[in-house]
Amino acid sequence: MGAIVKRATRDAAKLVKVETAEHAVFMIGGQIVLAIVLWFAQDDAGLWTRIGSAAVPFLLYPAALAWKLVTVPPLIIREREAEIAGLKASAALAGDRRATREWLGLEMERARQLMAKCADMGEPSPEDDAQAWSEAVEDRLAADLDMSYVARFRDSSGVPMQMSSITDDQRRRLHGNIRIRSHNLNLFIRELT
Repeated sequence: MGAIVKRATRDAAKLVKVETAEHAVFMIGGQIVLAIVLWFAQDDAGLWTRIGSAAVPFLLYPAALAWKLVTVPPLIIREREAEIAGLKASAALAGDRRATREWLGLEMERARQLMAKCADMGEPSPEDDAQAWSEAVEDRLAADLDMSYVARFRDSSGVPMQMSSITDDQRRRLHGNIRIRSHNLNLFIRELT
């Protein structure tokens, strides 16, 4: 209740434009002068009419305060609901980020397995598996993040050079392409942390 009264008092002061102490003194002084003028301007009126007329200028702030005491609680409720919705969205985003990071980690492991197959000359070349893996990762990157991640997934800039003991040219290129993509997945994980 204290927060409502405090907010209503502040909002009522804004409503009647009482923003500084000097403004408040000037406003009250003006109300006193108006009350005196109204008191003496009604010579033929009865005592209660004169008192009522003189009191009217002083009712501006109490009327504004009463109005704000009625209108502030729903406003505070809406603000709190919006704040709660924002916090829920942030928590959901954090959960989505975690799920995306976990998925990226799994895809890095699949890349490691594909690179191991590239290096194993006793196994058939994993070219089809690597192509299917790359396409699946790109589809999910586009769906969960955006197309810029797809372009960055393919980008070799910034990836350190590495010597390979793989003698077959086709396997060595495939290994290098998978390594670039794996490196970029690692960068994405760091960004989403």
